[in-house]
Amino acid sequence: VLQRLRHVSIPRYYGTVQREGREGLDLGLVSQLVEGATLEKEVTQGRWVATPENLRVLAETLLEVCMHMASFAPPVVHRDIKPANILLEFDNSSQRSEPKIYLVDFGSAVLGSGTRTAAGTF
Repeated sequence: VLQRLRHVSIPRYYGTVQREGREGLDLGLVSQLVEGATLEKEVTQGRWVATPENLRVLAETLLEVCMHMASFAPPVVHRDIKPANILLEFDNSSQRSEPKIYLVDFGSAVLGSGTRTAAGTF
């Protein structure tokens, strides 16, 4: 499922890794590194304020991601969109103050009506 999700606001999925751990096989996902903090943390620390413009950009971005996920057959439903699963990445090298927004943690995602769970969290 994660391989099929190609959207600028979903960190790119590259693959999986496996290794023998103390309690059996450890599995991990390899994805794009987002150098940012959660929306939850940015709000708590006062670095992101819910201005009308910030809310508009956030809502438009998340709706675009949801439309992308709904375009699959069966559609992908995230089921856990919350401030802790939204990352904000600020580009300190540019004049742009608006952060790049990413939706993460697809561990609760389901396919279609919810009878099949999409594997993976990032």
